[in-house]
Amino acid sequence: MCERPGKRPVSVSVACYPVAAKGRDFEADLAALWDKQQAGADYAITQVLYDAQDYVRFLERARSEGIHIPIIAGLVPLTDIKRLGRMTELTGVPIPERITKFLDTDHPGELRRRGIAATLTLIDELLDFGCPGLHLFTFNRPDAPLAILDHLRVRDAAREFRGSSSAA
Repeated sequence: MCERPGKRPVSVSVACYPVAAKGRDFEADLAALWDKQQAGADYAITQVLYDAQDYVRFLERARSEGIHIPIIAGLVPLTDIKRLGRMTELTGVPIPERITKFLDTDHPGELRRRGIAATLTLIDELLDFGCPGLHLFTFNRPDAPLAILDHLRVRDAAREFRGSSSAA
């Protein structure tokens, strides 16, 4: 974090690429993240990912290379099939077949329900592993991210309640 006299501090975030996507050189991307850390990055946000194990493998590899900055997972709410397809085109990161099968429905309400459930499952897996934060790519469509945040708040409140009742 960069301190500026008389002003708010500035934090520097950088991008990183946890998935060896089509057309990308994983080793070069990892070396670039190390260079970004050395240049003063405070934390990194991953390109979109759909599998917590991709994050885990990337983090373990980054740590073994001396990269110690926090790495935040970048996620797209899994509620819009067209958007997910476009993300694959842009990033080269494929959507796992288990997700596309789960999201296969013609009913928009059911797709939203399934997509939020799949996103929350991914979030739980990432947070259980110790991911220090999440970045939700919204694409100026706040409905699904806001629903996801509401679910997370309810889950946190339920955990807090369970914790307080067991202490009594």
